[in-house]
Amino acid sequence: MKKLFGMLAGLALLITGGWGTAQAITLDLTVDHCTGGCGPGGGAVLAQVTLTDTAAGVDFSIMPSAGYLIHTGGNGLTTFDFSTNVPLTAASITNLTSGFAFVSPNSNQDGFGSFTAGIDGITGTTFAGPLTFTVLGIDFSNFIMSTGGGDSTFFALDVAGNASGNTGLVGFSGLSVNPTVTPTPVPGAVWLFAGGIGGIGVLMRRRKKAIKQAASAA
Repeated sequence: MKKLFGMLAGLALLITGGWGTAQAITLDLTVDHCTGGCGPGGGAVLAQVTLTDTAAGVDFSIMPSAGYLIHTGGNGLTTFDFSTNVPLTAASITNLTSGFAFVSPNSNQDGFGSFTAGIDGITGTTFAGPLTFTVLGIDFSNFIMSTGGGDSTFFALDVAGNASGNTGLVGFSGLSVNPTVTPTPVPGAVWLFAGGIGGIGVLMRRRKKAIKQAASAA
């Protein structure tokens, strides 16, 4: 009986632990490499990249700030750039927003350096966002900086500033901005399942106690 209860408790811990330790990281893109500047300067947040680890890989959600749009091509820059220490192909990308495709980005992304992977628009227009996709088979430890750039850049996004009318890349520099890390909430169904397992364990212990008391009385 103890062995069975231990297995159930272990299963509950595994499930709640696995879900509860998932992390979501939000990164502010503040480094402005737009020609003439897309934003007002002073470290203004021009867009945000939210990354969430999953059992399959990492989910991306990229959203420009109010007053900005995602630029989807036509100026020689890749819409969104990132680098990993594992090789990626088009098969590594799932759940990609319609109108975008996996590409090998240009070797020099407007001063940010070279990246190993990119997502580019195929319509040549602007997009309000969010741009979303999943990269399979990686976790947060697989992201690396671009090479040859001067800003220690991990991610770069091509944006258009509504007020300025300028377009170009903005990025996240790991040396200048601290990411916001929040735990991913545990789904209610998992808590209910874990609670049910815990309830079974309590009932089993009560039953065992009752059997012992009956045996002593006899």
